[in-house]
Parts: sequence; C-alpha cells; structure tokens
Amino acid sequence: GIVHRDLKPDNVYVLDRDGADFFKVLDFGVAKVAGLENSITRAGTIFGTPHYMSPEQAKGLAVDARADVYALGVILFELCAGAVPFDAENPLAVLTQHMTVPPPKLGERGVVPGRVPLGLEAVIEKFRERCRGAVLAQELSAGRAGRHRSVDLPQRRVSL
Repeated sequence: GIVHRDLKPDNVYVLDRDGADFFKVLDFGVAKVAGLENSITRAGTIFGTPHYMSPEQAKGLAVDARADVYALGVILFELCAGAVPFDAENPLAVLTQHMTVPPPKLGERGVVPGRVPLGLEAVIEKFRERCRGAVLAQELSAGRAGRHRSVDLPQRRVSL
C-alpha cells in the first residue's frame, strides 16, 4: 500500500460526484510505497505538517499506514472542534506535544455533547486513545510513569 505521510485538510478535497460526496486525496509528494526504500524519505528524516504528524513520525522513525490514520484522527478532531488538538508558537513545540501530551476531549474545546454523531465521536476517541498510549510509552521509556521515586542508600542513589 501507499503511506501518504502528509494528510491534512489542504490535501483532502470533497467533490460532488453524481449527487454524492466524493473524497479525493492529493499531493503524494512525500508518500512512500510500503516495502520500498526511498532515498529522499528514509527513517530519521522528518516529513509532513507538524499539526498532523503522528508521534513516531515526529520522532523521525519509520512510519506505516497508522501514521495516516493518526493524521485522519487529527483532521476529524479539527473538523468537530474547529481547531487542531495541538498548537504552539513553533513547529518543534507542536511535534513535542504530539509525543508527550494527551489530546484534549472535544468537550474541552467547547464542543457541546451530542453535537457530534456517536460514530464520529468514537473514531476521534480511538485517536485520543492512541495518543495516550504514545504518551505512556514515552513516559515508560523515560522512566517517568507510575511510581517513580528515588531512595537514598549509603554512598549511592538508586531509582526505583
């Protein structure tokens, strides 16, 4: 399959096709075909738009279709809340938020309960769960999750 790696509202067009909405994804400039190495888009290099990037993409890790699903979650959140879940004064701060901050609930952004169809709200909640999982993984790898405390022992300090 193809991983787009830069899904955002500017790259998704809604057209009318025989009276029905038809979604068209555009701009495959940084897309990658799964399983093929691309010399301009290798792991360790960051490509995409910070507001819509998955935590692994923000870290410069290899990405797969889950990065596009994450970006779709951000787009749907923005569609319902009127703003992206993470915003800051510079792109690096936005990327850091994707990696370390759980996204807000729609209600925290002023969305009135019941205004978003339940199915759509469930999809956005899946996006939020994935974000919380990424934050927990980050904390675990940094040793900050759970009961992390320091104990003084004679002549050395040990972290438990």
